[in-house]
Amino acid sequence: MALSKTDILCGPIVRRVAQDEVSIWIALKTAAKIELTVWNGMIAFNNEGKIDEPPIDSVSQDTTQIGKFLHITVVRLALSSDKQLHWGQLYSYNLKFTTADNESRDFKTLDLLSNSDTNGNTTISYQIDQLPGFALPADKIEDLKILHGSCRNNDNNFEDALSFVDDLIKENLSDPAKRPQQLFFSGDQIYADSVVGSLLHHLTGLGNQILENKETLPTEWEDPETKTKRWLADSSHFPAFLRRRLIDSEARFTTGDTASHLISFGEFAGMYLSVWSDVSWPEDVDTMKSFEEVFNEIIVTPENYGAIFRQNLFDERSGKKALFEDAIMKKCLDFLFGISDKEILRTLLSGMGTADQKSQAGSALINFLNSSASKQRII
Repeated sequence: MALSKTDILCGPIVRRVAQDEVSIWIALKTAAKIELTVWNGMIAFNNEGKIDEPPIDSVSQDTTQIGKFLHITVVRLALSSDKQLHWGQLYSYNLKFTTADNESRDFKTLDLLSNSDTNGNTTISYQIDQLPGFALPADKIEDLKILHGSCRNNDNNFEDALSFVDDLIKENLSDPAKRPQQLFFSGDQIYADSVVGSLLHHLTGLGNQILENKETLPTEWEDPETKTKRWLADSSHFPAFLRRRLIDSEARFTTGDTASHLISFGEFAGMYLSVWSDVSWPEDVDTMKSFEEVFNEIIVTPENYGAIFRQNLFDERSGKKALFEDAIMKKCLDFLFGISDKEILRTLLSGMGTADQKSQAGSALINFLNSSASKQRII
């Protein structure tokens, strides 16, 4: 089946260009052979859907499968001495995607160069039928135009600063001396610890989808009955918002942001895809689940409850202090997650609610404590 534009999860991203090299990164949902073609100058398709100018060179590269629905590659075009690019000049490029059925699509036939928005921009260029491009750095260091940033923070109320870069390129589109020539991110490009819980819940599902629910994670904590120490990397075993003890006590990470830390490969992959592209976003970001919605989805105690909820500090690990018994912890968690009336559960956890809700919550807690105390006396 031929590639569609929604099969492009992220990219294309210009990774590195020099006189003898052009490298373009891209992530797809399906496997493909990708042909990169480079032209001199700003190039656009004519009215017949063709390009009049001859290309400088081209090369093909197969994608590498990372998961069932994640295939990535860096298409690298190495240029011979007679075809090398020139410092301070503009160049354009196109990608052609050929799938296993030998069907081919490129930027033009994928409609990535049409259907402009209100500002005249297409999906990946600034004019209809115009190919995307790049400017090689200036040949003199004093003429370099460099942009610098750090990590892509998903947890703030400000406009995405990369949109300003887009404006800079468009305003100086045909002038390689003024438009940005290089972009440096000196951080990790994402935040792995300070993650919005609602986004993490989405990323966990996205990771499961692209890896076909095959990723598992180990814990030091062992189920006392089954002796299991490895769990599916899903929301049932590692729910968003509730990772504080998992991160600071089980994993022993040093971060101060623990409640919604990324932990699985699928989550990391999903985060990178999501900060560089909106293809993997939900149709309506306002539908992403809140803490209460995620918490209320837990109707039974997670199998790996000890890894998620137990505070396991140095004294307990070294034997200087007794560990909190797993059986007692599970009994408390069974009570908590067994409360079917979520209004009563909210009142029990927050102390807020109507007088009747507070009374019901108090009665439920007292009954649980009395029942536990009676069983303890019998034992």
